[in-house]
Amino acid sequence: MVNPSDLVDSRYRLERLLGTGGMSEVWLAEDTRLGRWVAVKLLRDLSSDRELAAALESEARVVARLQHASIVAVFDA
Repeated sequence: MVNPSDLVDSRYRLERLLGTGGMSEVWLAEDTRLGRWVAVKLLRDLSSDRELAAALESEARVVARLQHASIVAVFDA
């Protein structure tokens, strides 16, 4: 469980919870390296489902290559 002010990946300081779903939570966070506000999606523990973890990592790579005003940009995964 994460809480406001927690530091995720030694970089993202969580500010407040924006929403939750079946597999994740989305937080407003400060990127402490670049000094900007970002949305951080924290997935549930995937250590027991390696296939799902691999599929989500592959999806992040594909989405990160897309550039369009209607698509959320991926900066880190």
